[in-house]
Amino acid sequence: MNTEPKSAKSSPFQRLPLNKSGSLATLLILAFVLLRFLVFYDYKPLWIDEQISVNAACGDSSLNAYSFEELQQIRSENLKSPGFLSKVFYANLQNDRSNALLYDYALSAWVHCFGLSLFSVRALSLLCFILVLLAARAIASELQITSSFYLVLLLSSSLLYRYNMEARTYLFTLCLSLWSTLLLLRYLREGQLTTLLGYLFLVLLSVFSHYLVVVVFAWHGILVLKTSKKEIKFKLLGGYLILLLVFFTLLYWLDQYTGFIQQLAQANANITQNAPASIHFKPFSLPNLVSGLVQVLSQNFGLSLQSLLQIRYFAILLLIPVYFIYTTYKSNTRPNTLVFVVLIGVHLVFLTSVSALSANTTIFQLCYSIFVLPYYLLYFAQLSTSNRLKPYEQILKWSVVLFSLIDTAGYIYLA
Repeated sequence: MNTEPKSAKSSPFQRLPLNKSGSLATLLILAFVLLRFLVFYDYKPLWIDEQISVNAACGDSSLNAYSFEELQQIRSENLKSPGFLSKVFYANLQNDRSNALLYDYALSAWVHCFGLSLFSVRALSLLCFILVLLAARAIASELQITSSFYLVLLLSSSLLYRYNMEARTYLFTLCLSLWSTLLLLRYLREGQLTTLLGYLFLVLLSVFSHYLVVVVFAWHGILVLKTSKKEIKFKLLGGYLILLLVFFTLLYWLDQYTGFIQQLAQANANITQNAPASIHFKPFSLPNLVSGLVQVLSQNFGLSLQSLLQIRYFAILLLIPVYFIYTTYKSNTRPNTLVFVVLIGVHLVFLTSVSALSANTTIFQLCYSIFVLPYYLLYFAQLSTSNRLKPYEQILKWSVVLFSLIDTAGYIYLA
């Protein structure tokens, strides 16, 4: 007799209990991250992008490199005058319009509670990184993927190290979107209304933290279509429709009162016309497109050595995940493989489309790929965790970790 809960039949995923080794790995990672932050949080002063965020959180729309004493005075004066929240809004619109403004408000509330200092403004990203690890571990359990090796991959990722001590929106947005993914998986499995409402709320917060996180939610939509229970599917699709209406209504209002879309178009035109010799800002062309896609794929699979050498010399390392993808497809021994293949496809199509429409390669900046990085690494962990791996496959598996650690060490050394 089948005793499986009725709601679980609607989900393409079944949960794997968290294991003790995963718990130990999580604690060791958290201890290491905390120690690193305490020792190195002041390894460099605020750079220009961080200064923009901190200034905006204080209601200042200039690009001046203030000291924290000056910022505290500016913030105190702005708080006394009416319209402090609007000052944060216009500071974001003037200097950081490509990044949505929720992070600036969150940072403003954070420094109101914990003070304004280099330690405090960077500590918010550290907290988000810890929450990212916890959400990633829970997602691994939902997808029946052993969490220990996955957490090792996350720990060795140089991309996460770059931003877990920066006062910028990337870890904040990743945290929100990753927890939204966890709630989606649980809703698909359990069908609880409160879980659905929490998921939709986090989706809205994520998009207003950074617009480019929409690629994750496009993938979510495909996951929803895969579920077999019509009631769950229709509720989610209805929720998406409501979110789209809210988003475009707010975007329309924003454009009507501030000319937001025109300003974005003008900023993009300036990038295209004055594109320097950098992979991040080159004019759109087939060679630049291929270079950008290779760089993103290499970084997201943990195979980048960009801190030390140019990425094109290591493009061949992409054969490692390709090998595991092929063997998994051939043996059909892993569940949910198609879920991640769809994600990678959606991500690459998204990158290509945005690059073509903007006529430059700005979208290939690695900070924009951080929103999908945990899913790439989760896919690789799924492909490469098996008791039946041959010795040379074990070598390939751990060589990815080695490359990531070398890249991370190179980044830390150069920083």
